[in-house]
Amino acid sequence: MKFSACVLSLMTAIAAFCVHAAGLDYHEHNPISASFNYTGLGGPLNWHGLDRTHNYLCAKGRYQSPINIDSSIRTAPRGVALRIPPDTAVFENLGSTIEVTLHRGYLFTPTGRYTLRQFHFHTPSEHRINEEYYPLEVHFVFKGHAGSTAVVGFLFELTESRRGYALFEDLFSQVHKIASPGTSVRTSRLMFKDLAWHLESNPVYQYPGSLTTPPCTEGVAWFISAKPLPLSVKMYNAVKHVLKFNARYTQSALGEKNLLAVAAAELDETMPDFESVRAKPNHGERSIKKSFGPWIIAKSDHMLAMVSERRAAIAQPNPDPSGLQAREVPTSELSQFKFWVQYAAAAYCESNYVGQAGTKLACWANNCPEVESAEATIVYDFSNTTTTDTSGFVALDKTNKAIILSFRGSYSVRNWISDVEFPLIDPGLCDSCLAEFGFWSSWEVVREPISAVIKESLSTYPDYELIVVGHSLGAAVATLAATDLRSKGHLSTALYAFAAPRVANRPLAAHITAQGNNYRFTHTDDPVPKLPLLSMGYVHVSPEYYITSPNNVTVSTEDIKVLEGDVNFEGNTGTGLPSLDAFSAHHWYFEEADGCIGPGLPFR
Repeated sequence: MKFSACVLSLMTAIAAFCVHAAGLDYHEHNPISASFNYTGLGGPLNWHGLDRTHNYLCAKGRYQSPINIDSSIRTAPRGVALRIPPDTAVFENLGSTIEVTLHRGYLFTPTGRYTLRQFHFHTPSEHRINEEYYPLEVHFVFKGHAGSTAVVGFLFELTESRRGYALFEDLFSQVHKIASPGTSVRTSRLMFKDLAWHLESNPVYQYPGSLTTPPCTEGVAWFISAKPLPLSVKMYNAVKHVLKFNARYTQSALGEKNLLAVAAAELDETMPDFESVRAKPNHGERSIKKSFGPWIIAKSDHMLAMVSERRAAIAQPNPDPSGLQAREVPTSELSQFKFWVQYAAAAYCESNYVGQAGTKLACWANNCPEVESAEATIVYDFSNTTTTDTSGFVALDKTNKAIILSFRGSYSVRNWISDVEFPLIDPGLCDSCLAEFGFWSSWEVVREPISAVIKESLSTYPDYELIVVGHSLGAAVATLAATDLRSKGHLSTALYAFAAPRVANRPLAAHITAQGNNYRFTHTDDPVPKLPLLSMGYVHVSPEYYITSPNNVTVSTEDIKVLEGDVNFEGNTGTGLPSLDAFSAHHWYFEEADGCIGPGLPFR
């Protein structure tokens, strides 16, 4: 089955346009993924590499199909039934499979009705039952409410003593007419009554899985008939001659880590080929991304890897190299920095991001005293009930005449660092602009209600500033949120991003920089702002406010360098590759920014 996916969220909600399932021309929507096949670099082991944005789940999904159906897979309750009226259809060779397109017929399940789109074939079978594979498998693809997908699968076993079901014997008698990809033929009247009886008369396995072709979209309801269909040897040989081999390998058990992710982790224990991921001139494509895994924290590899990072910087020079000189910070700005980081710190305190509207902001870790002394109350809170763990609040500060949107950092940033695969997607903010998938998704799932709250608040308090703040992964989301809010008319929105990772390719970083009013802070050798790597196609928003003083020291104006440029080795980037040994620097930004997390959690 083939889909073209439009990624929406972390990893999170994915909207797909069905190829087989909706009868669309997949090549119109995703020509990169459309080049997939079942051999070599185009095969299942590298589907993810063909398009790392759309095919992300092929290598990372935990509910992938096909599977080995064993005792852990339950049978469907009674009530799963096919109702497909007799009809003629187009029988076509798509290159990747042979397909019959139909738009009449239904699948009835206990949870609802699905409409038939097409059915197609795989040889050998993709699914196995108790480790046994079969020579052929057919997938009937249905679409349901709100774009949901269901697939009914039948396996075939060969028989020499009798003829198979008339539906398939008659269909396969014409397969020689579509021996070449792109050819098609109109079938005779196809009869589905026997097939419907077969499904209702035998047990049916049911499980939640995925498409078995790129982009491997999950959330597919699978129904597999436990009893194989008979097929004559003659007809099977005719089909095999045309189909050749087009089966994806058996995937992990449901919920287990993707086999490709497991293999990648094993390979990452050895030194990666840095030359293969060097950034190229005008490299703003999705293809320049690579999972580096645990090697980033291996000190012995830092020298060679840093050479790779510097080569990446050289390959994508700053548009204005003359602007890389440091400048001083005035005292008035410094007091502002120390104040707004307290709002970022407040987002880590649970009472603030699960609080009620009108509640006064407070930090039990005593790291937001000026916020507590101000007339600052919660207007709207959002917590980690969202699929992307996006949490924070919108606050009204009457003392400082500001409306503040604050994003909490993640509790699991260490896990985020050790699983570094950062796909890029188009957020629709500007031409050729790409944003990191997870960060954009985290903003997108809360964007609508937050935008509405901000609009209403600014209409009530039109002379108030709009401030967006965040620390760590929260700063990444804050960066994209501020960018989006400016594009929606809030042009003067100020961004205070403390310890933010890179979130953008060069065109998007330049776009955000040009918007202005950005204050992006880094601290000594904090590992988080060094990710994603330059060699993955990412750069930073400019300028960088680089804090050089150690932890637990009052920061003065002399302790901050203001560095221009989306790549500048005079600041945090020049202190080496990201290392968990340097993680203490991540916590201290004028205050212990994440103090409300408390001891013993994964973040620390």
